[in-house]
Amino acid sequence: MRSGPLASGEHRVRIVKPKYKIFEQTITISDNQTLDFSPALVADFAVVTITAGEGCEIWIDNERKGLSPWREELSSGTHIFEARKAGCQPTVLPQEIASGSAEQSYTIDAPTPMQGAFQIATTPIGADVIVDGKSLGQTPIVADLMAGEHRIVISKEGYATIETQIEVR
Repeated sequence: MRSGPLASGEHRVRIVKPKYKIFEQTITISDNQTLDFSPALVADFAVVTITAGEGCEIWIDNERKGLSPWREELSSGTHIFEARKAGCQPTVLPQEIASGSAEQSYTIDAPTPMQGAFQIATTPIGADVIVDGKSLGQTPIVADLMAGEHRIVISKEGYATIETQIEVR
């Protein structure tokens, strides 16, 4: 950054500030001239609000920003918005952000739960099956469970109770 008097002649002024358009201008200074120079910078961002389902994380350009709803300044250009949630398939929304002072709001569909098949058979049949504290019925059993870790308890009167963790993919 320069301060003090400038020599007579033409000078190129360039001002760079994050989230603002680059300002460039040529000024001419005559001998012993005092020049008042007050450039007006133009914003190159918008205030953006992104909403997705409850408990969803908001990611922009593969960087975690926070939980939904998220609101902040975002530089103009093309961005990739994502809503992520454990055990769910992320939802993606490419979006072009225009600069200006108007607020822009976007809603991303909530991520869709990922499920996997779950099957238990016992000998003898008729054992009670409890998954994550909820009764699913008696064996043999086939059910869909959300992807992720689950606590399984299998019990039948007169037999030892089995407790285990499983991961559904």
